[in-house]
Amino acid sequence: MRRYLKIIYLLVVLLIPYSLYSQVKNPLPNNYYQKLFEQIQSQYGPDQTLLNGIFYQYPYRNAKGHPFFHENRFYHGDLVFNNILYKNMELKFDIFNQQLILNYYFNGNYTPLILPTELISYFSLEGKQFKTVCLKETGTAIYQVLGLNDSIQCLYQWSKQRRESDHLGQILSYKFTFEKRKTFLSINGELHRYMGNSSFLRVFPKNTRQQIKNFFKSNKIKVRYSNDNVIETLMEYCNEYLKTDSK
Repeated sequence: MRRYLKIIYLLVVLLIPYSLYSQVKNPLPNNYYQKLFEQIQSQYGPDQTLLNGIFYQYPYRNAKGHPFFHENRFYHGDLVFNNILYKNMELKFDIFNQQLILNYYFNGNYTPLILPTELISYFSLEGKQFKTVCLKETGTAIYQVLGLNDSIQCLYQWSKQRRESDHLGQILSYKFTFEKRKTFLSINGELHRYMGNSSFLRVFPKNTRQQIKNFFKSNKIKVRYSNDNVIETLMEYCNEYLKTDSK
């Protein structure tokens, strides 16, 4: 216990001056937290919380495509694991198996670990935000989150499927489909599935639908095809409108 109190104290001592400096001059470099993390590990040993993960070995050598969100590479992002915040970690999201993989610096090398989903509260992949949600119907699942207000958010559940393929001739092989998403609205903690503008509007009380529909028209929004920035703007509008309407 004393060992980890020393680590926390060291982090505070090291971060405060850099934090103050960044407010008046340049921001911290992208790899600052990673280098600090490695320095602390070299002195105090590996983080036992993160070592709860299972060693990951890529099993899809004969596959066409890959099972990961966007590209087959590690993204830099933050992670809240077992209620502890880790900054600027190397992460990739396996959406076929619904697993988060951490590229963990251990004993002078990087080792990929599968993190237990039930201990993940939040992570980001170069600006995209994700969180775990536990529902009675579906259990614990990982969703991309759009919208900063907890009372209303758009959630994307990403997935891929694996299909048989003959691209290697006589060798048994398969391919991964393109990534797909299921779209939901989370309103005050309740999840509602939608697919397009009409089903999106049906989630809201009847007396609020026309105003949101007008917002769709004036901004030429089709929720099925809109990018993340447009959906986040829509979430801000819906949140402000619902607050005004409830008064």
